[in-house]
Amino acid sequence: MKATSIHNDLLHTMEDSINITDRFTQSYVRNDQIIPFGQAETHLYFLIEGTVKIYLYHENGTRSIIHFAQAGDILGELSLLGVEEQSKEVIAQSNCTCIVVPRDKHEQLLLNLAFTRALNVYLAQKLTDRTFRLTHALNYPMINRLAAFILFAENDGIYHESATEIAEYLSTSYRHLMHTFKQLRELKLLSKIGTSYKIMDRRRLEAYALDIQY
Repeated sequence: MKATSIHNDLLHTMEDSINITDRFTQSYVRNDQIIPFGQAETHLYFLIEGTVKIYLYHENGTRSIIHFAQAGDILGELSLLGVEEQSKEVIAQSNCTCIVVPRDKHEQLLLNLAFTRALNVYLAQKLTDRTFRLTHALNYPMINRLAAFILFAENDGIYHESATEIAEYLSTSYRHLMHTFKQLRELKLLSKIGTSYKIMDRRRLEAYALDIQY
């Protein structure tokens, strides 16, 4: 979800509710843990720069990426509303900056009618966007979906993500994903650097990505 007037409304109503001394800005570098898994309560984070990965842990100890949040998104909103008993793990996918509202200020936010209205709109738009992305992207061949995802997830022209995790996220097999990476390399759109990939021809990669959004 990209920054829009919806996110601006949320940020502005938060600023109206909480004194500047009661919130702070926190920066993170790639792979920093922002929110650990399993917390009963967490701070509220307004992501103003960067991208994060949100993980769900399973009973067998494995984890799955369920969402990528971008600048303009909120982290910890389900804890704020009391509908999530355990937090999901949030990891910085790139360098990030967040405005953080401590837990003891959440009630103050919820008493602000303008904020709760803006939060309702945000959550509804988030659900709509996610449903559209899932149904829209799955109608395209894997080479188009992967091209779009690489452009979404790259940092300074380098793609670092785990193939095992991304195969699950893109609803494909590991074998099919690696075969598609090989196709992109043969087309000279990517080159392999260790376990990462470098974008060699961004313009042509964008052509393969079509209008797919993540």
